[in-house]
Amino acid sequence: MEHAEGLFLGGMLMVVGAVQIPKFVRFWRDPEFLREYTLSSPKSWLMRSTLGLERTIWITRTFAPLSILLCAGMVVAGLTMTLGALVLEFLG
Repeated sequence: MEHAEGLFLGGMLMVVGAVQIPKFVRFWRDPEFLREYTLSSPKSWLMRSTLGLERTIWITRTFAPLSILLCAGMVVAGLTMTLGALVLEFLG
């Protein structure tokens, strides 16, 4: 297994990207869910305290489509890495 790191990193990219896509889609489509998440998430405390709740929600909803595309790119990159490592393992 010379190419185990490619399999591992590719798998991690696919998993992280695939897990995050539904969350960002829900942020984009459901403003009430986004408001509740922003109020309850410790990760959003700094942004919420600096910019305020409404501005934080607006920024998150504005950049949600970009986040969805980045997560989809992570899935594609992970799939490419995994398939490349498998090809190198069996043919190389």
